[in-house]
Amino acid sequence: MFASRFFVSLLAFTALGVSASPAPAPAEKRSADVSDVLAVVSTLKTKTNAILPEINALVAQGFANQATLTPLLTNLVASLNTAHTSIAAISSVNADSGSTSDVANAIAPIVADITNTLGNAQTAVPGLAGIIAGFGLDAALNQILVGLEILLAGVLNLVAGFALAVSANPAPLEKRASDALGVVNTLQVNTAAVLPEINSLVASGFANANTIAPLVTSLVDHLNTAHTSLTAIKAVDSSAVSTPDVANAMAPITAVSSSGLKPDITTTLHSAQSSVPGLAELLEDLGLDASLNQVLVGLDNIVAGVLNLVSKLAFAVFAHPVDTEKRQSDNAEIMGAISNLQSKTTSILPEINSLVASGIANADTISPLVSALVKSLNTAHTSISAISAVDTSAVSAPDVANAIGPIASDITTTLHNAQIAIPGLADVLEDLGLDAALNQVLVGLDNLIAGVLNIVSKL
Repeated sequence: MFASRFFVSLLAFTALGVSASPAPAPAEKRSADVSDVLAVVSTLKTKTNAILPEINALVAQGFANQATLTPLLTNLVASLNTAHTSIAAISSVNADSGSTSDVANAIAPIVADITNTLGNAQTAVPGLAGIIAGFGLDAALNQILVGLEILLAGVLNLVAGFALAVSANPAPLEKRASDALGVVNTLQVNTAAVLPEINSLVASGFANANTIAPLVTSLVDHLNTAHTSLTAIKAVDSSAVSTPDVANAMAPITAVSSSGLKPDITTTLHSAQSSVPGLAELLEDLGLDASLNQVLVGLDNIVAGVLNLVSKLAFAVFAHPVDTEKRQSDNAEIMGAISNLQSKTTSILPEINSLVASGIANADTISPLVSALVKSLNTAHTSISAISAVDTSAVSAPDVANAIGPIASDITTTLHNAQIAIPGLADVLEDLGLDAALNQVLVGLDNLIAGVLNIVSKL
C-alpha cells in the first residue's frame, strides 16, 4: 500500500536517501528565506488542490478505476517532483526569516490530503496499490519531506505522524479511551488461529507460495485490524496498564514466548521461508513487516516505551540473525562495534564514489560493493543484538549517535549520488536490502540506549 515503508524510513530517515528514487540533476544552488520555501509549498498545494478533488469525485461517483486514476496520479507525482526540484535548488535557508513550524504547518495538510485521498481510492479500486507503487508516489513524497528537513531541521519530526498513518489509512473513527491490552489480546487470538496452520503446512511438506499466501494475507488483515483499533484509542489509563504489561503481551505474538508453547510470527515465518524458496519476497509484497511495524508504533503512541522494548523483535522478522548469547556490555564494546563498521564502510564507500566519479559505475560494478556494505551492516547488527544491556553511565545516547550518525550519512550521500548516475539502481539497492540493514543497526542501538535513533535522525 502507498508509503508502506514510510514508517521505517522516518524512524531512521537516513535510509530515505538510499531508497528514494534518484533525484533529477541538481540545479545551481542558492540561498533563500523561509518565505521562498513556503512559496514552493504553496505552489504544490495549489496543484494538489486541483488534482485530489478529481480523484475524490471519481471515487464518490463510482467511476474510479485504474484507467481513470492513472493520469491524475501521473500529474500528482509530477507536481511532487517539481516541488522537490525547487527545494533541491536551495542551498540554505536564513533561519531568522521564519520558523520551522511555519513550513511544517504548510506541508502537513498536503501530506494528510494525499494520504486520505489515496487511501480511499485504494479501498475503492482493487490493485491500485500496485499502480501507486509503480509511479513512485511514496518516494516522491519522501524526498520532499527530506529536502525540507535538510533545509530546516525539525520539519520531518513535526510531520512524521502523518506518515505513520499512510500505509493503513483506516477510516476515521471517534477517538476514545480504551484498553490497549484488549486489542493485543484479540490479536493474539487471531494469530493463534493462523500460525499453527502455517506450521502444519511446513511440517507436512505441503508448504509452498500458493498454500502459504492466503494464510499470510489473513495474518496481515488481523494486524491491520489491530492497527485500526489502536488508532481509535486516544488515551490509556497508565495507572491501569503499564508499558511492560503491553510489551509482555505483544512480544510473544511477535517472537517466541518464554514458554515456547505458543506459535509466534517470527519463528513461524522464518521456518516457512526456510522451506519455501522465494517466500521472503512474497511476504514483503503482502506487507507483513509493514503491518507488524505499524501495530508496534500504534502501541507506542498510546503507551510510550513499548516500541523500545519489543521493536527489535519486529525488525528481525525477515533478517532473523543467528541467536547469540546475550551479555552485558561496556562502553568499549558497543563503540567497538561501531568503529569496526566505520572501518569497513570507509574502505567500501570510496570505491563506489570512485566508480561514479570516473563514469564507469553501473549495476554490475556497484552491486558487489553494495553487497559487501550490507554484509558489514549485518555483521554490526549481529554484534549489537548479542548485547543485552549497556552501562549508560559509561556511554550516552549522544556519544553513540555521534559515532553512528556520520556512517549513516556517508552511506546515504554515497548511494544517493550513485542512484543519480545509474538508472534503476534504486531497485538493486532494495533487492539487496540496504535500507533494511541500515535500519536494523540503528534500531538495535536504540534498543540498547534509548534516544540514539531520535538523535541520529536530526543530525
